[in-house]
This record gives sequence, C-alpha cells and structure tokens, in this order.
Amino acid sequence: MADPQKIILGTASCEDLVRCMMNLGDLELSILKSLMRKGSVRSEQLAKEHKRDRSIVHRSLQRLMGCGLVFREKRGIPRGGYYFVYFSLPKEQIRAKMMECVENMYKNMKRIVDDFELEDKGRR
Repeated sequence: MADPQKIILGTASCEDLVRCMMNLGDLELSILKSLMRKGSVRSEQLAKEHKRDRSIVHRSLQRLMGCGLVFREKRGIPRGGYYFVYFSLPKEQIRAKMMECVENMYKNMKRIVDDFELEDKGRR
C-alpha cells in the first residue's frame, strides 16, 4: 500500500494513487499493469511472468476482480472443459474509477473535518 503522505504532499505517482485508493500490493499492481499491456491472459501465464505460484497469482486476481479493475471470461476447450482468461478495464475506465474514488474520499474527509469542527464547538 502506498504512503498517503506522498499523496498529500503531491509527490505520489499514478501507481501510488492506485495502490492507496484500491489497497493494492506490489504483485497486484504488477499484474494489473501486465493485463493492461497484454489484454487477455491466463493465470498460468501471469504466474510464469511474475515468477510466482499460480495460487498466489490467483489470489491477487481475485483481489483485483473485487476492486472492479479486472474481469475474467470463461473459454471452452474443444474436447471438453474450460479455462479462464483475465483482462483489465481499459485505461480510461480505470481513470474514471479512480476519479470516483478521489471524489468519494474527498466527500468523506470533508464530512469528517466538518464533524470535527462541530464536536470541537460543542466542548467549549
């Protein structure tokens, strides 16, 4: 998770903001970037690319899906069975999702500060 202080000071990168707002770790962010570059990818390919066990990559994919940044699609195998491919939202949709998070965070922080002022006035 990114340091919120970097965001407050204006020294944060876009990656820092995504990490902080979505509570992502290094692996999740790296997987998200891979999916944004490559399009649809199987978890086995991501595990190999990131040199991690498939179960660890799968857990990270679950977190990314929970954030609404990654989706999966079921694909059939001609002789029977299926597999999943994972893909990220397009960059513009991720940007819009981040803007929504920033706006919600601002509203919530403003409400907390407003409540603090009200609490402070009541104690005098």
